[in-house]
Amino acid sequence: LFSFTQIPSPDQPKEIPVATNGQLFPWDRMRLPKTISPLHYDLSLHPNLTTLDFTGVVRIDLDVHEDTSVVVLHAKKMHISSALLLAPAGTRVLQVLEYPRFHQLALMSDVVLTKGRKYEVQLEFAANLSDSYHGFYKSSYRTSTGEVRVMASTQFEATFARGAFPCFDEPAFKANFTIRIIREPRHIAISNMPKVHQKIQQKHVKNTKHYFHQSGSLVENYMDVKHAFDKWYSGDELDVRAIMDTWTLQEGFPLVTVEVKGREVRLSQERFLRTDNPSLTEGFLWQIPLTYMTSASRSVHRFLLKTKSDVLYLPEEVDWVKFNVNMSGYYMVHYGGGGWNSIISLLHHNHTALSGNDRASLIHNVFQLVSVEKVRLDTALELSLYLSRETEIMAVWQGFGELVPLYKLMEKRDMPELENQMKVCGVFCCGGVMFNSTDV
Repeated sequence: LFSFTQIPSPDQPKEIPVATNGQLFPWDRMRLPKTISPLHYDLSLHPNLTTLDFTGVVRIDLDVHEDTSVVVLHAKKMHISSALLLAPAGTRVLQVLEYPRFHQLALMSDVVLTKGRKYEVQLEFAANLSDSYHGFYKSSYRTSTGEVRVMASTQFEATFARGAFPCFDEPAFKANFTIRIIREPRHIAISNMPKVHQKIQQKHVKNTKHYFHQSGSLVENYMDVKHAFDKWYSGDELDVRAIMDTWTLQEGFPLVTVEVKGREVRLSQERFLRTDNPSLTEGFLWQIPLTYMTSASRSVHRFLLKTKSDVLYLPEEVDWVKFNVNMSGYYMVHYGGGGWNSIISLLHHNHTALSGNDRASLIHNVFQLVSVEKVRLDTALELSLYLSRETEIMAVWQGFGELVPLYKLMEKRDMPELENQMKVCGVFCCGGVMFNSTDV
């Protein structure tokens, strides 16, 4: 029933892919086929911090673009215990083929999925928590009293999500998410997605289930986007399709560099990517709806960056400017010139001038920029010292996510001076906030 002709492959494969069970794998490319795309993920995760593994169930709403009998998606080092097709005609069992070389699964259906129809697949899975700080990973920290505690965290940058759940793990496949985290009562669950509600469930063991929802897709209904842009840029004529095409027809996301000169705010954009190959970052251009606030006004201001560089003018000179207010946009921000120094000064003297989400985004951005050598590590560490006064759990959690891996690296490399600095700003400060606030 199944053959390579079911999913179009324009070139001859360099080698015939064979699944782990010895069958032919029905796709021979690293990039996923475009025959099917996800619309929504309904994901449940249950980490076990004793056995250091996790189980999960994901239901994926699918949009079929071409007739096919195969759904190809990603999963890495994961055991799939059940795969079902939830179709209008009823539930059917799917055969699962695995191709570890490209971290791919093929879900084989005995009925054709018809172009233009919507379907749903449900996968039950299990895996170990990763050691690599990618996907769903384990780490530990020491409290101010010296107790070592274990935590599980997620890192979903490009190609990392496949280590946490089966998914279409490429930038072009954007979708919305609903996530349930099941935990023991003695643990806490934190997300940068809004919590909808939580529920205590009691079977053999009492667990708490947290429900989070995120409109993770950058591409919503065009009318909704048009309404939002009309609201943001009242009176301007906007080509919404042209704006959205810059997000849907190219991979990745932009880094916006901001440099303040008097009343001038000089803006430039480039692709954010960890690479030494300039050809991978050239030729990318987004139309970016920017938001910002300044020391002179707590109002949220807006600016559409449509070109490689541009200048916006402030009504007066300011002490600081913060872009991507409340992490509302899908872009990174680098504060050039003395911009990071101004941000650091603000955090050290009046960090509550910014929201908890804004403080979390600054921590995330500055450490990500260290990784691409845009910012020095000592600048990021100096910024993180303000965490001794932080009380918002989102910023604390972001601080943990950035500092704990660095601290472990310093331990391994025997760098005691930097290690002690890390210990002070990362483990002691964040740990005290975490456990005072949760009363554990």
